[in-house]
Amino acid sequence: MRRADFTFGTEFGTRTGQRRRCTDVGQRSILAIELPPDLDEVWCCGPPYVLLEASFDEIEMKQAHRTAEDALQSALEGTSKNLNIRDHRTSPLIA
Repeated sequence: MRRADFTFGTEFGTRTGQRRRCTDVGQRSILAIELPPDLDEVWCCGPPYVLLEASFDEIEMKQAHRTAEDALQSALEGTSKNLNIRDHRTSPLIA
């Protein structure tokens, strides 16, 4: 995700599988609280928040995703970039 994708209340997933909710957006970072599956919504109300806010820098924001499908697509794109795999439809032919 890009910084512009985050607004107050945006829910997203991390590369470690945690669900988070954005609580503040800065120039180069955001703050977010964790949303455990069994947590009562009352604990997520704020500010101020009862839960600990974690900061996410520009690199960590790029690793965030809105859905599991987005995470999978991002992982596949990252793998192809790391392996230098090219799309056969756009790669030049080797004679």
